[in-house]
Amino acid sequence: MIDDAIEPFLTVETGEAYQPIRLTYALHDHSSLLQKLNTLKCIQKSLSRDAWAWYWRNECSHAPFQAMVEFFCNLQKNEIRLATLNIQDNKLYVYLPSFKRACLALAFFHFMIDPEIATLQHSDFINKIYNIHEPLPRGFADLFNEQELNQHSIDRVTEYLKVMKMCAHTQEPEDAMHIFLENEAKWNIPYAERYVFHPDENDFERLFLTFYTFLRTRELVALKHWIGETDYNFSDVTKETAENILASSANPQKKAETFFGLGALFQGYFGTSY
Repeated sequence: MIDDAIEPFLTVETGEAYQPIRLTYALHDHSSLLQKLNTLKCIQKSLSRDAWAWYWRNECSHAPFQAMVEFFCNLQKNEIRLATLNIQDNKLYVYLPSFKRACLALAFFHFMIDPEIATLQHSDFINKIYNIHEPLPRGFADLFNEQELNQHSIDRVTEYLKVMKMCAHTQEPEDAMHIFLENEAKWNIPYAERYVFHPDENDFERLFLTFYTFLRTRELVALKHWIGETDYNFSDVTKETAENILASSANPQKKAETFFGLGALFQGYFGTSY
């Protein structure tokens, strides 16, 4: 039961929890990107050099969100800025205030930006829910330490591969699942984290599903901790998500294979299934 004394957390205009997220693209053709951005009516140039605002209008006006009842009552009075874009040091950065907007951006820019112009590298995000009275960070860039984020990503992939080797020696799928969940129970989600996109991933549906699930699990842990369930850890959310996705699977071996494929996506890594 949720304590009535718990203060509400900060949300954005479209209803989801506020969580700073940054998508990073490697920029290959600066001039072509500028031409592409100038053709979009939902993108508006800012006064700052190489900076734009992305609005919920025109080409992306039908983008769905989960909680918008009150917002729709004032739709004509509000113009929602979904994100800000910035080019710096041959990188295109997209700064967003929630993971659902990050998923929307992933889909929108995937089909708008050709690989010859820019390629998606990684997403950095904050695993925190903010109190409505809590001072917000002044700038997204100050939240992210490049060296720490990169090292954390490497450590997680290394750890995942180590666990997969342990699982490969088990006789039953259930034993392998137990090893995986036991390992994840020891891991505490960090304040800032990085999701690395696989450079050879051409299947957008798979790319989107993995990214969504990865961020959704982090948001769920943050929300659980917010309402006082501090013992809720990453193995809990991993197990619950796997059970929900795999509920229709009747074949134990197939279920195990899919489960460990799912385990890979929690790390932002595409490896060999169990």
